[in-house]
Amino acid sequence: FLDMADDLLTEPLQIRDGGLHTSPMPGTGFEIDPDKLAHYRTDRS
Repeated sequence: FLDMADDLLTEPLQIRDGGLHTSPMPGTGFEIDPDKLAHYRTDRS
């Protein structure tokens, strides 16, 4: 996933020492960019 051309997240994933580090945000710690999500959706025409 590090070679992807774009990302749906507002901030990149942080991988350090072989582990995924999340932010202190609520939930999973990741925020999806709604504009990019709308751009890449495939379930609408």
